[in-house]
Amino acid sequence: MIGYTSSPRIAVLTGGCGTAAKSSDEIGRLGAELLLRGGIKDAGYAADFAAYFRQ
Repeated sequence: MIGYTSSPRIAVLTGGCGTAAKSSDEIGRLGAELLLRGGIKDAGYAADFAAYFRQ
């Protein structure tokens, strides 16, 4: 998941189960884009990596 928490100043990037290791460079790039530009502009990423926080 890649997205902001309820705070506009705190973002979360997470991957698990060993499958994220192969994509760590891209996950880092997407996280940097989120923090520096305020969002991920690449097509398809909003649906695939949208953060969901359980209340």
